[in-house]
Amino acid sequence: MKNLLLSALIVFTIFFSVHPKTHTYDDLNVAVVDLDTIGLYSHRKPLEEIIESEFDDNDTVIVIGFWQGVVQSEFGLNLTIPEGKTVVWKAMLFFDIVSITLGGSGTFELAEDAYISMRAGHDYSNRSVIEYTADSNVTLNITGGGIVSRSKNAIINNTNDNCKINISGGAIYSMNRDLSFPIVNSGSGSQTNITGGIVFRYGTTAVATSTPANTTIGGSGVVIAWQLQNDHMSYEDGTRTHIVSNPPNSARWSFAKQGIVNDKNNEVFLVAFSDVSVTPPPIEVISIVNGKVELRNNTDEFISTKGLYLTDGTKRWALPAVLVRAGETVTIGKKRGWIDLTEIEELWLYRKT
Repeated sequence: MKNLLLSALIVFTIFFSVHPKTHTYDDLNVAVVDLDTIGLYSHRKPLEEIIESEFDDNDTVIVIGFWQGVVQSEFGLNLTIPEGKTVVWKAMLFFDIVSITLGGSGTFELAEDAYISMRAGHDYSNRSVIEYTADSNVTLNITGGGIVSRSKNAIINNTNDNCKINISGGAIYSMNRDLSFPIVNSGSGSQTNITGGIVFRYGTTAVATSTPANTTIGGSGVVIAWQLQNDHMSYEDGTRTHIVSNPPNSARWSFAKQGIVNDKNNEVFLVAFSDVSVTPPPIEVISIVNGKVELRNNTDEFISTKGLYLTDGTKRWALPAVLVRAGETVTIGKKRGWIDLTEIEELWLYRKT
Protein backbone atom coordinates (compact mmCIF):
# COMPACT_ATOMS: atom_id res chain seq x y z
CA MET A 1 0.00 0.00 0.00
CA LYS A 2 2.87 2.36 0.77
CA ASN A 3 4.27 1.72 -2.70
CA LEU A 4 0.92 2.58 -4.27
CA LEU A 5 0.68 5.84 -2.38
CA LEU A 6 4.22 6.78 -3.33
CA SER A 7 3.54 5.89 -6.94
CA ALA A 8 0.52 8.17 -7.07
CA LEU A 9 2.37 10.99 -5.37
CA ILE A 10 5.20 10.71 -7.89
CA VAL A 11 2.72 10.90 -10.75
CA PHE A 12 0.86 13.91 -9.51
CA THR A 13 3.89 15.75 -8.19
CA ILE A 14 5.00 15.78 -11.81
CA PHE A 15 1.61 16.72 -13.24
CA PHE A 16 0.34 19.16 -10.67
CA SER A 17 1.89 21.73 -8.36
CA VAL A 18 1.65 21.00 -4.64
CA HIS A 19 -0.28 24.20 -4.04
CA PRO A 20 -3.03 25.10 -6.50
CA LYS A 21 -2.64 28.28 -8.46
CA THR A 22 -4.41 31.46 -7.47
CA HIS A 23 -7.42 32.21 -9.68
CA THR A 24 -9.40 35.36 -10.20
CA TYR A 25 -12.94 35.17 -11.56
CA ASP A 26 -14.88 38.25 -12.58
CA ASP A 27 -17.95 36.56 -14.07
CA LEU A 28 -21.13 37.75 -12.37
CA ASN A 29 -22.62 34.24 -12.19
CA VAL A 30 -19.55 32.45 -10.78
CA ALA A 31 -18.80 31.80 -7.11
CA VAL A 32 -15.49 30.54 -5.65
CA VAL A 33 -15.25 28.26 -2.61
CA ASP A 34 -11.72 27.98 -1.17
CA LEU A 35 -10.88 24.91 0.92
CA ASP A 36 -7.81 26.70 2.28
CA THR A 37 -10.20 29.13 3.97
CA ILE A 38 -13.16 27.00 5.04
CA GLY A 39 -11.87 23.42 5.00
CA LEU A 40 -14.48 20.76 4.32
CA TYR A 41 -16.70 22.07 7.12
CA SER A 42 -17.51 25.50 8.45
CA HIS A 43 -18.66 25.01 12.05
CA ARG A 44 -19.73 21.50 11.06
CA LYS A 45 -21.54 22.75 7.98
CA PRO A 46 -20.83 20.28 5.16
CA LEU A 47 -19.19 21.55 2.01
CA GLU A 48 -22.19 20.54 -0.10
CA GLU A 49 -24.41 22.94 1.84
CA ILE A 50 -21.97 25.78 1.16
CA ILE A 51 -21.91 24.94 -2.55
CA GLU A 52 -25.66 24.52 -2.85
CA SER A 53 -26.27 27.85 -1.15
CA GLU A 54 -24.12 29.52 -3.83
CA PHE A 55 -26.42 28.14 -6.54
CA ASP A 56 -29.11 30.52 -5.36
CA ASP A 57 -27.30 33.39 -7.09
CA ASN A 58 -24.75 31.68 -9.34
CA ASP A 59 -24.71 29.20 -12.20
CA THR A 60 -21.18 27.95 -11.53
CA VAL A 61 -19.31 27.20 -8.30
CA ILE A 62 -15.54 26.73 -8.52
CA VAL A 63 -13.86 24.82 -5.68
CA ILE A 64 -10.15 25.57 -5.16
CA GLY A 65 -7.55 25.04 -2.43
CA PHE A 66 -6.06 22.06 -0.59
CA TRP A 67 -7.40 19.76 2.12
CA GLN A 68 -6.54 16.39 3.64
CA GLY A 69 -7.95 14.44 6.54
CA VAL A 70 -10.73 12.20 7.74
CA VAL A 71 -14.17 12.67 6.23
CA GLN A 72 -16.82 10.99 8.39
CA SER A 73 -19.68 9.40 6.51
CA GLU A 74 -22.29 11.66 8.13
CA PHE A 75 -20.36 14.67 6.82
CA GLY A 76 -19.54 13.23 3.41
CA LEU A 77 -19.30 15.15 0.17
CA ASN A 78 -22.79 14.48 -1.17
CA LEU A 79 -23.27 17.02 -3.94
CA THR A 80 -26.66 17.67 -5.51
CA ILE A 81 -26.17 19.77 -8.65
CA PRO A 82 -29.38 21.16 -10.19
CA GLU A 83 -29.97 21.20 -13.92
CA GLY A 84 -28.18 24.13 -15.54
CA LYS A 85 -25.69 24.43 -12.65
CA THR A 86 -22.01 23.43 -12.66
CA VAL A 87 -19.40 22.57 -10.06
CA VAL A 88 -15.85 23.04 -11.33
CA TRP A 89 -13.46 21.18 -9.03
CA LYS A 90 -9.92 22.63 -9.04
CA ALA A 91 -8.97 21.63 -5.50
CA MET A 92 -6.54 19.01 -4.21
CA LEU A 93 -8.25 16.60 -1.83
CA PHE A 94 -6.72 13.68 0.08
CA PHE A 95 -9.40 12.05 2.20
CA ASP A 96 -10.39 8.89 4.06
CA ILE A 97 -13.24 6.44 3.64
CA VAL A 98 -16.05 8.43 2.05
CA SER A 99 -16.60 9.15 -1.65
CA ILE A 100 -17.77 12.23 -3.50
CA THR A 101 -21.35 11.34 -4.47
CA LEU A 102 -23.08 13.15 -7.32
CA GLY A 103 -26.82 13.72 -7.52
CA GLY A 104 -29.05 15.96 -9.62
CA SER A 105 -28.94 16.77 -13.33
CA GLY A 106 -26.21 19.39 -13.55
CA THR A 107 -22.52 19.16 -14.45
CA PHE A 108 -19.46 18.25 -12.39
CA GLU A 109 -16.10 19.14 -13.96
CA LEU A 110 -12.71 17.98 -12.78
CA ALA A 111 -10.39 20.68 -14.12
CA GLU A 112 -6.76 21.78 -14.19
CA ASP A 113 -4.96 21.69 -10.80
CA ALA A 114 -7.47 19.22 -9.35
CA TYR A 115 -6.44 16.02 -7.60
CA ILE A 116 -8.77 13.70 -5.69
CA SER A 117 -7.48 10.64 -3.87
CA MET A 118 -8.33 8.45 -0.94
CA ARG A 119 -5.32 8.20 1.35
CA ALA A 120 -3.49 4.92 1.95
CA GLY A 121 -3.82 2.88 5.13
CA HIS A 122 -7.62 2.81 5.40
CA ASP A 123 -10.46 0.49 4.43
CA TYR A 124 -11.53 1.29 0.87
CA SER A 125 -13.24 -2.00 0.12
CA ASN A 126 -16.69 -0.53 -0.42
CA ARG A 127 -16.06 2.94 -1.85
CA SER A 128 -15.12 4.50 -5.17
CA VAL A 129 -13.67 8.01 -5.46
CA ILE A 130 -16.70 9.38 -7.33
CA GLU A 131 -20.10 7.67 -7.07
CA TYR A 132 -23.49 8.49 -8.55
CA THR A 133 -26.60 8.49 -6.37
CA ALA A 134 -29.52 6.29 -7.38
CA ASP A 135 -31.41 9.12 -9.13
CA SER A 136 -28.47 11.02 -10.58
CA ASN A 137 -28.19 12.25 -14.15
CA VAL A 138 -25.09 14.40 -13.66
CA THR A 139 -22.78 14.96 -16.63
CA LEU A 140 -19.19 14.33 -15.53
CA ASN A 141 -16.52 16.20 -17.53
CA ILE A 142 -12.85 15.52 -16.83
CA THR A 143 -10.82 18.22 -18.56
CA GLY A 144 -7.69 18.12 -16.38
CA GLY A 145 -6.38 17.12 -12.99
CA GLY A 146 -6.45 13.58 -11.72
CA ILE A 147 -8.26 10.87 -9.75
CA VAL A 148 -6.52 8.01 -7.96
CA SER A 149 -8.49 4.97 -6.80
CA ARG A 150 -6.94 2.39 -4.49
CA SER A 151 -9.94 0.15 -3.96
CA LYS A 152 -12.98 -0.11 -6.19
CA ASN A 153 -13.64 1.74 -9.41
CA ALA A 154 -12.43 5.32 -9.66
CA ILE A 155 -15.85 6.36 -10.98
CA ILE A 156 -19.03 4.31 -10.68
CA ASN A 157 -22.54 4.67 -12.05
CA ASN A 158 -24.29 1.32 -12.19
CA THR A 159 -27.93 2.30 -11.73
CA ASN A 160 -28.71 5.44 -13.74
CA ASP A 161 -29.59 5.70 -17.42
CA ASN A 162 -28.27 8.15 -20.00
CA CYS A 163 -25.32 9.40 -17.90
CA LYS A 164 -22.47 11.01 -19.80
CA ILE A 165 -18.83 10.80 -18.72
CA ASN A 166 -16.54 12.88 -20.96
CA ILE A 167 -12.75 12.69 -20.56
CA SER A 168 -10.82 15.24 -22.61
CA GLY A 169 -7.78 15.71 -20.37
CA GLY A 170 -6.24 14.82 -17.05
CA ALA A 171 -5.71 11.32 -15.71
CA ILE A 172 -7.65 8.54 -14.01
CA TYR A 173 -5.59 5.93 -12.19
CA SER A 174 -6.88 2.64 -10.82
CA MET A 175 -4.15 1.42 -8.47
CA ASN A 176 -5.96 -1.73 -7.29
CA ARG A 177 -4.26 -4.73 -8.86
CA ASP A 178 -7.40 -6.86 -8.68
CA LEU A 179 -9.84 -4.26 -10.04
CA SER A 180 -11.66 -4.98 -13.29
CA PHE A 181 -12.38 -1.47 -14.57
CA PRO A 182 -11.39 2.11 -13.62
CA ILE A 183 -14.86 3.32 -14.67
CA VAL A 184 -18.31 1.75 -14.38
CA ASN A 185 -20.98 3.58 -16.37
CA SER A 186 -23.44 0.80 -17.09
CA GLY A 187 -26.87 2.44 -17.07
CA SER A 188 -28.99 2.07 -20.20
CA GLY A 189 -28.01 4.66 -22.78
CA SER A 190 -25.02 5.84 -20.72
CA GLN A 191 -21.92 6.84 -22.65
CA THR A 192 -18.23 7.30 -21.81
CA ASN A 193 -16.20 9.39 -24.28
CA ILE A 194 -12.39 9.53 -24.03
CA THR A 195 -10.99 12.17 -26.37
CA GLY A 196 -7.95 13.20 -24.34
CA GLY A 197 -6.01 12.42 -21.20
CA ILE A 198 -5.15 9.00 -19.86
CA VAL A 199 -6.98 6.16 -18.14
CA PHE A 200 -4.66 3.67 -16.41
CA ARG A 201 -5.28 0.25 -14.89
CA TYR A 202 -3.44 -2.94 -14.00
CA GLY A 203 -4.28 -5.90 -16.22
CA THR A 204 -3.85 -7.54 -19.60
CA THR A 205 -6.41 -5.56 -21.59
CA ALA A 206 -6.62 -1.80 -22.12
CA VAL A 207 -10.28 -1.33 -21.27
CA ALA A 208 -11.43 1.77 -19.42
CA THR A 209 -15.00 0.82 -18.54
CA SER A 210 -17.26 -2.12 -17.80
CA THR A 211 -19.23 -1.38 -20.99
CA PRO A 212 -16.74 -1.18 -23.90
CA ALA A 213 -19.62 -1.04 -26.41
CA ASN A 214 -20.71 2.29 -24.87
CA THR A 215 -17.17 3.68 -24.69
CA THR A 216 -15.40 5.64 -27.42
CA ILE A 217 -11.68 6.41 -27.55
CA GLY A 218 -10.44 9.07 -29.95
CA GLY A 219 -8.49 12.27 -30.31
CA SER A 220 -5.46 12.18 -28.04
CA GLY A 221 -7.10 9.93 -25.44
CA VAL A 222 -5.44 6.67 -24.45
CA VAL A 223 -6.09 3.74 -22.14
CA ILE A 224 -3.02 1.99 -20.72
CA ALA A 225 -2.83 -1.34 -18.92
CA TRP A 226 0.27 -2.67 -17.20
CA GLN A 227 0.51 -6.46 -17.04
CA LEU A 228 2.03 -6.40 -13.59
CA GLN A 229 4.30 -9.38 -12.93
CA ASN A 230 5.70 -8.50 -9.51
CA ASP A 231 6.64 -5.50 -7.39
CA HIS A 232 10.20 -5.05 -8.63
CA MET A 233 10.65 -4.89 -12.39
CA SER A 234 13.25 -3.46 -14.73
CA TYR A 235 12.42 -2.51 -18.31
CA GLU A 236 14.46 -1.31 -21.25
CA ASP A 237 13.89 2.20 -22.57
CA GLY A 238 11.56 2.34 -25.57
CA THR A 239 10.13 -1.15 -25.14
CA ARG A 240 6.47 -2.04 -24.63
CA THR A 241 7.08 -5.02 -22.37
CA HIS A 242 4.01 -5.79 -20.20
CA ILE A 243 2.22 -2.70 -21.61
CA VAL A 244 -1.07 -2.87 -23.46
CA SER A 245 -2.64 0.30 -24.82
CA ASN A 246 -5.67 1.47 -26.74
CA PRO A 247 -4.95 2.73 -29.38
CA PRO A 248 -2.37 -0.05 -29.82
CA ASN A 249 1.36 0.65 -29.49
CA SER A 250 0.85 4.16 -28.12
CA ALA A 251 2.74 3.66 -24.83
CA ARG A 252 6.33 2.69 -23.96
CA TRP A 253 8.78 2.59 -21.09
CA SER A 254 10.88 5.76 -20.80
CA PHE A 255 14.32 5.89 -19.21
CA ALA A 256 14.18 9.69 -19.03
CA LYS A 257 10.83 9.63 -17.20
CA GLN A 258 11.34 6.35 -15.29
CA GLY A 259 7.84 5.22 -16.13
CA ILE A 260 5.31 4.71 -18.91
CA VAL A 261 4.76 7.49 -21.44
CA ASN A 262 2.18 7.85 -24.17
CA ASP A 263 3.17 9.88 -27.20
CA LYS A 264 -0.07 9.85 -29.12
CA ASN A 265 -0.45 13.09 -31.06
CA ASN A 266 2.84 14.25 -29.49
CA GLU A 267 1.20 14.51 -26.07
CA VAL A 268 3.16 12.92 -23.25
CA PHE A 269 1.45 11.45 -20.20
CA LEU A 270 3.49 9.86 -17.46
CA VAL A 271 2.72 6.92 -15.23
CA ALA A 272 5.50 6.60 -12.65
CA PHE A 273 6.04 3.69 -10.28
CA SER A 274 8.26 3.55 -7.22
CA ASP A 275 8.92 -0.17 -7.73
CA VAL A 276 9.93 -0.04 -11.42
CA SER A 277 13.29 0.92 -12.91
CA VAL A 278 13.88 1.69 -16.58
CA THR A 279 17.33 1.08 -18.03
CA PRO A 280 18.97 2.81 -20.99
CA PRO A 281 18.90 0.79 -24.20
CA PRO A 282 22.03 -0.99 -25.45
CA ILE A 283 22.04 1.47 -28.33
CA GLU A 284 20.34 4.87 -28.27
CA VAL A 285 19.77 8.06 -30.26
CA ILE A 286 21.97 10.82 -28.86
CA SER A 287 21.50 13.58 -31.44
CA ILE A 288 19.50 14.64 -34.49
CA VAL A 289 21.38 17.13 -36.68
CA ASN A 290 20.80 18.21 -40.29
CA GLY A 291 18.70 15.20 -41.14
CA LYS A 292 21.21 12.74 -39.68
CA VAL A 293 20.86 10.56 -36.62
CA GLU A 294 23.76 9.80 -34.28
CA LEU A 295 23.59 6.51 -32.37
CA ARG A 296 25.70 5.39 -29.42
CA ASN A 297 26.51 1.86 -28.28
CA ASN A 298 26.22 1.81 -24.48
CA THR A 299 27.67 -1.68 -24.07
CA ASP A 300 31.14 -3.27 -24.19
CA GLU A 301 30.18 -5.43 -27.16
CA PHE A 302 29.58 -4.93 -30.88
CA ILE A 303 25.92 -4.22 -31.73
CA SER A 304 24.23 -4.42 -35.13
CA THR A 305 21.39 -2.08 -36.02
CA LYS A 306 19.82 -4.81 -38.17
CA GLY A 307 16.17 -5.23 -37.18
CA LEU A 308 16.04 -1.89 -35.32
CA TYR A 309 13.54 0.85 -36.08
CA LEU A 310 13.48 4.57 -35.41
CA THR A 311 10.15 5.97 -34.25
CA ASP A 312 8.70 9.32 -33.19
CA GLY A 313 5.73 7.66 -31.54
CA THR A 314 3.46 7.71 -34.60
CA LYS A 315 5.66 6.52 -37.50
CA ARG A 316 8.61 4.17 -37.78
CA TRP A 317 11.60 3.78 -40.10
CA ALA A 318 13.80 0.70 -40.47
CA LEU A 319 17.51 1.35 -39.92
CA PRO A 320 20.12 0.03 -42.34
CA ALA A 321 22.31 -2.73 -40.92
CA VAL A 322 25.34 -1.04 -39.36
CA LEU A 323 27.83 -2.55 -36.92
CA VAL A 324 28.55 -0.20 -34.01
CA ARG A 325 31.69 -0.79 -31.95
CA ALA A 326 31.53 -1.04 -28.17
CA GLY A 327 31.19 2.39 -26.55
CA GLU A 328 31.35 4.23 -29.88
CA THR A 329 28.95 6.28 -31.96
CA VAL A 330 27.83 6.07 -35.56
CA THR A 331 26.01 8.57 -37.78
CA ILE A 332 23.34 7.40 -40.18
CA GLY A 333 22.80 9.89 -42.97
CA LYS A 334 19.70 11.13 -44.74
CA LYS A 335 18.48 8.95 -47.59
CA ARG A 336 15.55 8.72 -49.97
CA GLY A 337 12.32 8.23 -48.06
CA TRP A 338 14.07 9.19 -44.83
CA ILE A 339 12.29 10.93 -42.00
CA ASP A 340 12.05 14.73 -42.02
CA LEU A 341 13.63 15.58 -38.67
CA THR A 342 13.15 19.34 -38.74
CA GLU A 343 10.02 19.32 -36.54
CA ILE A 344 10.83 16.28 -34.38
CA GLU A 345 12.29 16.75 -30.91
CA GLU A 346 12.67 13.12 -29.88
CA LEU A 347 13.29 9.77 -31.54
CA TRP A 348 13.96 6.42 -29.97
CA LEU A 349 14.85 2.95 -31.12
CA TYR A 350 13.00 -0.29 -30.74
CA ARG A 351 13.28 -3.80 -32.09
CA LYS A 352 10.13 -5.17 -33.69
CA THR A 353 8.93 -8.32 -31.94
